[in-house]
Amino acid sequence: MSNGATATIMLGNIGDRKVNVIKAVRAITGLGLKEAKGMVDSAENGKRIDIIVLPLSNALTNAIQFLALSGADFYVDFYEPDPPKWWEFWK
Repeated sequence: MSNGATATIMLGNIGDRKVNVIKAVRAITGLGLKEAKGMVDSAENGKRIDIIVLPLSNALTNAIQFLALSGADFYVDFYEPDPPKWWEFWK
């Protein structure tokens, strides 16, 4: 994927390890306890919550590892912007 590619991490089912998931969300986003708990509570109620949008890098890998170790279900949605059109090269 190119430099403009990003990935959005979304929380799914939290399960019974809610405290660990809150810790992981805090570590990934840098949010305070109240905001991270609110995110996790919303995801627990069946909403899909976007945690963070990251470029494809080591930070994304670390975020995925944090969530995997916390026991949460999560989704990673990759996005790559459209490549430039051929006529844009002739400007």
